Amino acid sequence: MTHPIPSPAYLKINLLKMKMIFLKAALNFLGIAQLIQLLSCQTIDSFYALKIKTDAITPVYRSALPITSGSHFRNEIPVKAVKLLIDEFEYPRNVTWCKTDDGFVADFINDSVKTVVRFNSNGSCNYYWKKYGENKMPSGIRAILKNSFNDYTIVEITEIRLYLDTENIIYSILIKNADRFKIVRIYNNEMEIEGDYTKP
Repeated sequence: MTHPIPSPAYLKINLLKMKMIFLKAALNFLGIAQLIQLLSCQTIDSFYALKIKTDAITPVYRSALPITSGSHFRNEIPVKAVKLLIDEFEYPRNVTWCKTDDGFVADFINDSVKTVVRFNSNGSCNYYWKKYGENKMPSGIRAILKNSFNDYTIVEITEIRLYLDTENIIYSILIKNADRFKIVRIYNNEMEIEGDYTKP
């Protein structure tokens, strides 16, 4: 029994399918190798580098002091958390991880924006906040603020949001003039003064 010789078009389609399968396998292998390298905390000077600091970390909002040193807990960081951080924040660099009582905190600075991401113990993101200057402030939020406080200078903006909730963002803005500091909160286009302080 003889087998028919496949047509050139059939061979070309099968060759393309095999190339795609090989390409997907190679990308998966590279992704796994990269993730292993990230989790083993080797410092890499590439775009994909994440680094775990082992020295003391200053507490941020809630207690974020490491329970153990970074070298002891680095293998406890869930892969889900690392993957989410890479996917959501486009390969952040120089990330500092710390362990808390109920999960992990990752923080990094990218393009003059400080970002802190809080994960629970299984690697799901609870919330994150960003801190930045006036030049990164959304124009709609600036308009709401300047409408009432035109004679104040914007010092710093903190943007707080629950993960996957793009609608409900809380902005806490520190403003000042010659003799006063104010902390203004904007949520759902409504403004509220959280603090009002006289300069010493």
